Amino acid sequence: LQHVKSSQDNEVNENLRQLRASYLYEYQQKETDLSMAVKAHFIVLKEKLKKPTLEYLQEAERRLTEKREEIIRAIHQVLNAYDSQQEVLSAKEALSVLHQFLDYKTSIYNQH
Repeated sequence: LQHVKSSQDNEVNENLRQLRASYLYEYQQKETDLSMAVKAHFIVLKEKLKKPTLEYLQEAERRLTEKREEIIRAIHQVLNAYDSQQEVLSAKEALSVLHQFLDYKTSIYNQH
């Protein structure tokens, strides 16, 4: 933002303009450096609830837990040679991650 303002302001001297441009260039280089990037893949599991009772809720939870463990084992076997980590997110954490992917600009200001 300062770089854009500098380029539009005739009263800013060239040295300051160049300094701000160099900061912007450095930042862009770091942002696009793939060695600094982290890839994250997400799998969302769901289970249909037959009836809205505690018994069926517990059964759906058990099936989801079984699915989750099976998928984690499969992923671990496939990615064993790579530096990877499987992590189970809570509903709140999953919503936060989705918010970051869908609306990163506002999500960085809403971290709790």
